[in-house]
Amino acid sequence: MHLRPLLVAAFVLASAPAFGDDAETLFREGRKALEAGDYAVACGKFAESQRLEPAPGTLLNLAGCEERAGKLVASAEHYRLAAAGFPKQDSRRAVAIDKATTLDKRLGHLVLHKKSLPDGARVRDGEALMTTFEVPVSVDPGTHAIVVEAEGRAPRAFETVVAEGATVEVELAAGAPKVAPPDRKPELALPVPPPPSKSPRSTSPRRTLGLVGAGVGAAALITGGVIGVVALGRGGTYRDHCDGQNMCDSEGFDAASDLRWMSPVSTVFVVGGAALLAGGLVLWLTAPKSAPSGAAFDPVYRF
Repeated sequence: MHLRPLLVAAFVLASAPAFGDDAETLFREGRKALEAGDYAVACGKFAESQRLEPAPGTLLNLAGCEERAGKLVASAEHYRLAAAGFPKQDSRRAVAIDKATTLDKRLGHLVLHKKSLPDGARVRDGEALMTTFEVPVSVDPGTHAIVVEAEGRAPRAFETVVAEGATVEVELAAGAPKVAPPDRKPELALPVPPPPSKSPRSTSPRRTLGLVGAGVGAAALITGGVIGVVALGRGGTYRDHCDGQNMCDSEGFDAASDLRWMSPVSTVFVVGGAALLAGGLVLWLTAPKSAPSGAAFDPVYRF
């Protein structure tokens, strides 16, 4: 069993047929690329050599290259074509048939169902256009990206993994309908003039001081008035509960105690508040009128 790979390699190496200079050059370049592990270049060289000068030996090398590259479907087909080109007594014929039979067992199979597809839909497996449906199709093992394209519908992708020797069925369906944009006439955008800017007016310190003084004075007047009104009430209580000789009961005594501080405090607040209010009004009324800050300035240039 371990001798078979060596025999196959020996047959492949001995399969360089006699052909034209260009085909022979391509074949030898393909052999060098294959030995270097560059399968893409090697397979391309063998394929072009086969096109220029068809030969079963070239096909045998191409099939071996494709097998190493994982292109098992193409490799099996080329092994069969190579076997058909060799004479029956040529030992390479049996090698090619054996390789094709072995690869057939490793191939995966896809069954694509298109019952749900609209007429004219196209199905692609990578770059290959799929034309066979409802029956198994030989494919290379691995991941397959199947795309359904239909008129008026978005593309729809189906990704599936096919193992060696496995058969996978895929129920295909088209993508969602494309929504056409509404036919609307472009609207004309009219320029909107900006609102007129209002320059803030600067306030002089004198007017500010006047407003503050008048406010404090008004507050002091109100406070003094309130205390005065309370003091009047406490004075009535004092007269009702005290006789002329300052003999008072407890309520009269409390009222007398309150009057001792309410009367002077009320007087101070009223007099001081009136003075502050009057002074603040005088400052506010006599202060110069404020002018808009940041007024436009048109420079004059000589040049």
